[in-house]
Amino acid sequence: RPPRAGGWLHEIKFDGYRTQLHLHAAKPKAFTRRGNDWSKRFTDPLAEELETLDLYLSIMRARFADRLQVDVSVEDGAQNARVPPLVLQPLVENAILHGDPGPGAAARIGIRARRDNGRLLLEVEDNGPGLAGPPDEAAGRGIGLGTTARRLEQLYGARAGVTLENLPGGGVRAVITLPFESST
Repeated sequence: RPPRAGGWLHEIKFDGYRTQLHLHAAKPKAFTRRGNDWSKRFTDPLAEELETLDLYLSIMRARFADRLQVDVSVEDGAQNARVPPLVLQPLVENAILHGDPGPGAAARIGIRARRDNGRLLLEVEDNGPGLAGPPDEAAGRGIGLGTTARRLEQLYGARAGVTLENLPGGGVRAVITLPFESST
């Protein structure tokens, strides 16, 4: 449910098949400002990355309204992990854009963070149609996933990466694996 006028969402106009959003500048500017600031740092606490991601998701929730459902689950202790800034946003954007389950159905995006044997696993799932071809071919094909994979390789070498897999009931899971390094 979008906030009332006066918050970050000023007005929604429905005109036939078109929907126009009139956003207060605060949320989009905050997302852009954080996005521009990442180049000054190599890593941030996961908690900050999730705050930045929430700014992006606020814009997408306003755009898609009840057609977008997002669930975020962070294991205790994982929120202190150090992650490259804006590492999750391209995966979430792909899940929203390519994970549309079709007319009349809501897109469901699951975002999870957990520790596993000295590693941090960041998972993004959608309930869309899945990948048309083999997951390993899709992992480096797009700009967002390809750039994310190259950033991880530059920062962590072979200790990090991005994998994709089709889910048995439909949808895709993207997993970022990187060494767990605590910010505390």
